[in-house]
Amino acid sequence: MTTEQEIRLGHYAVIEEVGRGGMGIVYKAQDLKLNRIVALKVMVGENAQSAAVQRFIREAKTIAKLNHPNIINVLDVGWEGNYYFFAMDFINGCSLDDAIGNRLLTYNSTLEILVTVAKAIDFAHKNGVIHRDLKPANVMLDSQKKPIIMDFGVALSLDESVQLSRSNVMVGTIGYMSPEQLEGKRGHVDRRSDIYSLGVIMYKMLTRRDAFFGTSAQIINKVRTGQLIPLHKIKGNLPKDLQYICSKAMANNRNHRYANAAEMARDIQLVQQGKKVKRKDSFFMKFAVVRDTLKHKKNLHSYVLWLVVVITGFILGANFSPVHDMPHNWTTSLWSDCWNGHYVDFSAKKWRELSLKDQQLYARSYQTWYANKVNVPQEFVHKTGVMMILIPPGKFIMGSSPSEKGHQKHELEREETIFAPYYIAKYEISVAQWDSDTKERNKLHPISNITWEEARDFCVANGMLLPREVEWEYACRAGTTTPFATGNDLQTSRSIANVTNEQGVNSWGCSNMHHNVREWCRDKARSAKNVKPVVGDAYFKLPSQGNIMRGGSWGGKNNKKNCRSAARFSSTRARTNIGFRPILSLSYLVNKQPNIFLSTPFVTE
Repeated sequence: MTTEQEIRLGHYAVIEEVGRGGMGIVYKAQDLKLNRIVALKVMVGENAQSAAVQRFIREAKTIAKLNHPNIINVLDVGWEGNYYFFAMDFINGCSLDDAIGNRLLTYNSTLEILVTVAKAIDFAHKNGVIHRDLKPANVMLDSQKKPIIMDFGVALSLDESVQLSRSNVMVGTIGYMSPEQLEGKRGHVDRRSDIYSLGVIMYKMLTRRDAFFGTSAQIINKVRTGQLIPLHKIKGNLPKDLQYICSKAMANNRNHRYANAAEMARDIQLVQQGKKVKRKDSFFMKFAVVRDTLKHKKNLHSYVLWLVVVITGFILGANFSPVHDMPHNWTTSLWSDCWNGHYVDFSAKKWRELSLKDQQLYARSYQTWYANKVNVPQEFVHKTGVMMILIPPGKFIMGSSPSEKGHQKHELEREETIFAPYYIAKYEISVAQWDSDTKERNKLHPISNITWEEARDFCVANGMLLPREVEWEYACRAGTTTPFATGNDLQTSRSIANVTNEQGVNSWGCSNMHHNVREWCRDKARSAKNVKPVVGDAYFKLPSQGNIMRGGSWGGKNNKKNCRSAARFSSTRARTNIGFRPILSLSYLVNKQPNIFLSTPFVTE
């Protein structure tokens, strides 16, 4: 490809790349004939008869017949040598995905966008087109926040005479695909599949978190078995009708979803107007998840584990009396203010007014009470010899305020909620636990000088995980609100001690979280300015690179790191003052199923 070809396709001069996907690359380009800026989607084809090229041209034809203000407009189709392209309106704005991540949407604009997108999809459906890949990245917002649906590359045209879509192949994006799309059977996909995807988009817009996360296999299993945290568990202040709309759109059984996108748009508009949504078949919608799950017999084992967690949560939420059943030493007024039926709110005003000694006492009592209620051990020894400590669910204030001594710009103060319990290692992994055959003299010292990847592999091999930052800090604070879990200051730790030396044991029994070595977390660093972190990410103003590590260590300036202190380091490099402590899910205790991390904490704002 020559330099001239790189910048010129027909009468279009390429300016810069703005995106790419499975069907081609999108460029910002200058239309030299009409002197206007366009978006140019380009693909390379082996020959004009190839199925890929035909699908590419079909995408342009599909969009061209959808003349709607909220669907991207095709202006031209052409080719230059082996380069096939079509020109579209250039949208000067950002993707819906970016708008969600950067918190550019208000509650009202969120509902307005959902209504507009649903109506546009209904228009496409009435014209015989199923999108099949609806997701926030495929919706652009212009400068006025007007949504434009993009990327019809895998759209299904119901009147298409030529079979260009492959049968029995999953088409779409995992995490937004409906259960029937995951089956890969084209005959089972219809307009209700798009409605499911709209529901997933709605979920993310309202919560600013993915409905499903994990590995591809874990996400597929969650979608098929309906493992979804209800909206009210994440956003308790949302109107119940919105929760109903989202649940109905995302019903596993397509017969329980909206029959068309216009009905979904109508119900959202009723919420906008402050009117009641007329509900139908609510019992069947609740029952559908269970019934549909039982159809997937291969997933029955996973379902049983999931059901155990769900039932436990139900018992916690429904049957624990805030007055007659509370932890030892708690006062009735404190319990009433801090217990919400599911977890303790450590960010509550009354809790923050407690002395450090009382916070430690009550947090320890809560941990014991919770273990008894859920009927799981407060601590146990893992097969590797690692002592694991139960971390009960709760809401807490993560990070620090700008006025706090030692505050760093990336330590943004915010409320986070851990919805499910988990276990964390009492100590850092030791040299002996890392390698049982080691001949090292200091076998009880924490393992160090290992890369993030090596720590991750150790965890995976033993059915464990590295903690997320939010999981690490929550376990470190253990209900306290001071900079350190043991108070406002910390005695300097200048040397590595045996992991069993219980320096700075916190309320829940975790030791050495401010001492010994810094500890790898699962998160990658992300670069952003004045953006609130989301689950799984830490933000720095410097360019993004490496993984996050938490806690203090024996060396230099790292010997007095508090609960909130974070740093980053390349995942492929090691240092003598970096080690790790893993976490573990409750499902491991049910019957040693390390790959089903059912109790992964879910985080809200």
